[in-house]
Order: sequence, then structure tokens, then C-alpha cells
Amino acid sequence: TKTNQSSPDIKQALLVCGQHEESWTLIKFSQSARKQGLPALCIQNLQKIMSFQSMDVQHAYTKTREEVLSRIDMKTPQELQLGMNAINKINLDYFNHHQKAEILRLKGEFLSRLPDTRQQGQFRVDDAHSAFSTALGTSESHGKAWVSWGNLWDGQLQGKIDRGIDDVQKASYAEYTVNCYLQGVRYGSDK
Repeated sequence: TKTNQSSPDIKQALLVCGQHEESWTLIKFSQSARKQGLPALCIQNLQKIMSFQSMDVQHAYTKTREEVLSRIDMKTPQELQLGMNAINKINLDYFNHHQKAEILRLKGEFLSRLPDTRQQGQFRVDDAHSAFSTALGTSESHGKAWVSWGNLWDGQLQGKIDRGIDDVQKASYAEYTVNCYLQGVRYGSDK
């Protein structure tokens, strides 16, 4: 009998299907490893996906997200810089608004933890504020971004309180913090 597809076309389709299933499995295994407190195992498994020739957008997003979350969990300056490098290499054009907002939220998380080379003993807080603002400009309804931004404001408020700032500044920082947390609740963040 004659078929509409040649044997090489079928083999190629099966190869792509197998790579899709294998990448999904590795991503889910990596996600489980990260959630169990094994970020190094997560990253090790995600690196196996690098050899695949093609990956759909959802898998590429999830893989990147798991990698950067694992690097945040590892907390070393080297891992934080590697995570920041990974985020900076991402082409956001392929992702939807929610995915873009999440990547930008993660960028803000990294920036708030990375030392500022311009100011000794400081973190890149202004850059983190900018990243959170951009994330929420991309998708205002991203609850996790609101909560992350609230955490940044709260951390700054605690630092200012420890240094004895005036009541007006405390009130402003507290207002920003509470507003961010309330927006996070409004948009359904589970944090």
C-alpha cells in the first residue's frame, strides 16, 4: 500500500515527539527536585535538555523558570550571577504576557540579591524596583510580582527602621508594602 508520508518523515515526527516527551519528563523531575530542596540536581537534569534541537515555547519557559529558581535557592554569589546571566539571555518575544511578567519578576528577585558594584555593601534595589515595575506593566494581574515587590519594600522598610528614619518615610514605605501585598491578594497570589 502507498502512504502519504515517507519513512524519513515519520521517523522525524517520532523523534520530535520523543524529544517533547523527554523534555517534559526532565522538566517535571527537575521541578520536583527543586521543591524537595535539591537545586543542584534540578540544574543538572535541566542541562540534559540543552542537546535537544527543538523545544516548544511552554517547555522553554518552564525550563528557564526552574533553572533560575534553583539558582536563587542556591544563594551563592556565583549562582546568583549565573541565574542573572540566564535571564538576560532570554528573548521575551516568544512568551505571552504572563510568562514575560514572571521572567521579569525573577529578574527583580535576582537584582534584589545581587551586590551593587557601584556601592559597597549595597544591593541593586533600584534595578529590582525597575524590574518589578516592568513586570507589572507587562501583566498587572500577576499576583506573585506584586508580592515579590511588596517583599522588597518590606525589606527596605525594616532596614530603614533599624537605621532610625523619620515617621513620614516609614509611613511611605509601609504604604508601598501594604499596597503591593493587597494587590497580590487581589490577583490571587498564593504566597
